[in-house]
Amino acid sequence: EAPPLDTTTSRRQTVVGVGYRGRAWSVSLTDRWRQDGGQQWHAPVLRGRYTVGPLDVAGWREWHGADSTFREDVSLRLRPLRWLAVSLSRSRREREDTASGPAGTTLRAEGALRLKGLWIGGGLLRDDPSAFDNLILLGTPEARLRAVAAEGGLLSIAGRVYKDLGFDLQAIRWNGAQYNRPQTQARAELSVVTDWRSRFPKGEFGLNFRLVYDYRSGIPFFYGQKGAEVDLRVTEKAQVATGILEIRIQRGTLFYQYRNLSGGAYEQIRGITMPPAVQVYGLRWEFWN
Repeated sequence: EAPPLDTTTSRRQTVVGVGYRGRAWSVSLTDRWRQDGGQQWHAPVLRGRYTVGPLDVAGWREWHGADSTFREDVSLRLRPLRWLAVSLSRSRREREDTASGPAGTTLRAEGALRLKGLWIGGGLLRDDPSAFDNLILLGTPEARLRAVAAEGGLLSIAGRVYKDLGFDLQAIRWNGAQYNRPQTQARAELSVVTDWRSRFPKGEFGLNFRLVYDYRSGIPFFYGQKGAEVDLRVTEKAQVATGILEIRIQRGTLFYQYRNLSGGAYEQIRGITMPPAVQVYGLRWEFWN
C-alpha cells in the first residue's frame, strides 16, 4: 500500500547573505537556515572570484547541515588569445560519516576555439567512485547505491551563426550508464533573439524565438534485489523537441511554448510516462505604482 501523501507539509527557510565586490575580485557569504520537526540545519556557502588579465579564478564551498556533506568547486579560465579559451575545474564532495560513502572528486578540462561568431570546444571528464541514496519513487526501495569511476567526453558549440541567429549545442558521453545517469545526453538550441533596434531604437520591442532539442539515452534505475540478481529497469531513450516564442511590446510579453512537438511518449524516470504534448501561453506584464 502506498504511503499517504500530505501536500500541506511545509518547511521554513531563511536566507542571509553578505558580500563585497572590488575592481578585480569579489567575495560573498550566504547561509540557508532551515527548520523542520524541531531540528535546525545551517548551510553556509562561501564564494570568491579573482580576475587578473586573461585569467579568472573562482572558488565555492558549502557545508550542508541536513546531510552533513562538504562540497567545493575550484575553477580556472584562461583566454590567452581572442580566439582561444582553456578552462580547468575540480569539484569535491565529502561526508562527515565516511562509512556512508567515499569522498568523491570530479575533474573537468575543456578547450575552445573561436570560428567567426561561434565557439567550438571539447573536453574530458573524470568522476571518482561515489555513493548516494536511491531515489524513492513508485515503490523503489531505500538503498545506498554505489557508482564506479567514470570517464567522459564533452562537445560544445555556442555563438551566433548569422546576425541574430544563434546556435548552442552541449553534449556529454560517458563510458557507460550508471544509476540515474544516462550514458549520452545532448541539448541543441536554435534561436533568434533581437530587440530590432534598427526599427525600434528605444527598445520597446523584443523577439525571442527558440527551437530546443533534448536527447537522453536509457537511464538505469534500481528497483531492489531479486535473489542474487539486481532488479534493474532502464528507460527508453528520450527525444523531445520544444518550441518557444516570446514577443515583448514595451513592458508586456506575449509567450507561447509547445513542449514535445512530436507528441511521442517518453520517460525521464522508469515507470512515469511524461505528457505527450503540452502547450503553455499567456501574458507577462511588468508594472508598478
